[in-house]
Amino acid sequence: MYYPQRKVTKGSCLNLSVCHADQNRLFLNGMAGFYSNGRHHSCCPSAQHIFHFHGFKDDHSLPFFDRLTCFDQDFQHLARHGRAQVFRGGIHALFYPHALHEHLTQPVDRPLVSHTIQPDVPATPFQGLDRNPVVAVTDAHPPKSPVIFVDAVFTGTSRHFLPLGVAILGHTGNLPLFSTEIAPMAGLYVHVPFCAQACSYCDFHFTTRLNDRSRMVDAIISEIKASMPGWSGHTFRTLYFGGGTPSILGAEAIGRIAEAAFQNADWALEEWTVEANPEDLNTAGLKALKDIGVGRLSVGIQSFDPDVLAWMRRIHSAETAESAVRRAAELGFDHISLDLMYGLPVGPETRWEDDLQRALALPADHLSCYILTAEPRTLYGNQLDKGQLTAPPDEQVVREYNTLCKSTAKAGFEHYEVSNFARPGGRSRHNSAYWDGTPYLGVGPGAHSFSDSKRWWNARSNAAFLRASEQGSEGIKKQQASEVLSNTDRFNEALITGLRRTEGVHPAELLKDTGLDLLAQDGLQTLIGRGDCEWHNGRLRIPEPRWPMGDAITLELMH
Repeated sequence: MYYPQRKVTKGSCLNLSVCHADQNRLFLNGMAGFYSNGRHHSCCPSAQHIFHFHGFKDDHSLPFFDRLTCFDQDFQHLARHGRAQVFRGGIHALFYPHALHEHLTQPVDRPLVSHTIQPDVPATPFQGLDRNPVVAVTDAHPPKSPVIFVDAVFTGTSRHFLPLGVAILGHTGNLPLFSTEIAPMAGLYVHVPFCAQACSYCDFHFTTRLNDRSRMVDAIISEIKASMPGWSGHTFRTLYFGGGTPSILGAEAIGRIAEAAFQNADWALEEWTVEANPEDLNTAGLKALKDIGVGRLSVGIQSFDPDVLAWMRRIHSAETAESAVRRAAELGFDHISLDLMYGLPVGPETRWEDDLQRALALPADHLSCYILTAEPRTLYGNQLDKGQLTAPPDEQVVREYNTLCKSTAKAGFEHYEVSNFARPGGRSRHNSAYWDGTPYLGVGPGAHSFSDSKRWWNARSNAAFLRASEQGSEGIKKQQASEVLSNTDRFNEALITGLRRTEGVHPAELLKDTGLDLLAQDGLQTLIGRGDCEWHNGRLRIPEPRWPMGDAITLELMH
């Protein structure tokens, strides 16, 4: 398996599931547990653990907690690591700790966390938090003593952890935060520029010449090694293989790239995604991806209609796609996302409804549904230019969008971004980080990177990228282009990405980050008056029915 943090030592675990949170308190339903004779034992299974934060400068303190994950009797399984970020409105993310201790630590002269166990508060089976699932499971085998010895369970590369403890019911103690300065988070995107066949609509950078795959893997690894020293102040939390068709590389090559990334950077891995086409996802291929640690698949289905698939020049059949998704679910992938397209110039009138019905019947927790656009230098663009096809009318696109919103909502999906829908807990963390303005490194030909106010990108040429990688870090830098974003650029981009999301944008955050005041924009009140924008929890957003016109609405607010 390829994991950025590997060593697991024998010990016990403290299992805490988030129940809810307010500005300064984190409420968890907890089972303090240990293993004996292959069985998990826990104390106070119905208790609620409350952590109250004292003395922090703001609401973005980062204490660490633990969540139990399927250790067997010999403690051989690995667990991910991370943190829980407390802020107004709830928990931003929940990961895992590195060390636990028998007793609550004595107070020290630094920000503290008070820990209280309330045994009379029943565990909550499920409660949504920040649109993520929250599950509390009651253990059937309580221990004989309420005080459980907890040894060091995890060791890893991160320097930041909060030791937690298990105490007698009703006890209150203090927990010191070992480090109040946490490295900023980042994401890594790996562009794999290969496809078995060119689709009729695709304008991404790729080639169908596959003989350079091995050289490209080596070149991407070289770029990772050359780039990571410049990211020494960041902790990477998401890894995303996109393209192109990453699955065409196979799991061994994907694993080599991931291993290079894990060995050369600080990681608190939350999500590892690989884009894949159905024809690559046979049982052996899926097992291989699962074995190296991939947790999320993004499957390019696009449609289930055979005539539409033929026009798109897709290789797979509807049956191949459905079988691949079901196999992936049976093998235990954490998350499965499906790509679909609407607003097409071909296919029967009921095609979109039929596609949605088949997609929603599959064991996937995420849908990415895109309106087909005609790009230059694509088969579809040429067909429109020559009059061989007619673009679908706006009425069709709006009708299909409304069908999409209604069907997904009925199936329990949250519409969290204009093109993205997720069941509870199924949001794409990597893509959400793009929209949040989180720094990211992109490697591979044509890949973009962003940090602070700078954006840079590699040449959209496989040959140029391969030549540059052979010249080391200087060669890689020479083939890159870059730009520095002004405050106006950052303001406009924050609107473009933020107004695509259900959360929208916060005027105070924009003012702090860019020095520009959204509330002073001339067209704001007009947009609100006609229903194109609305206020929700202090943030400006575009209502879901208006999202198809979101680009035009956003343009009216830009500088």
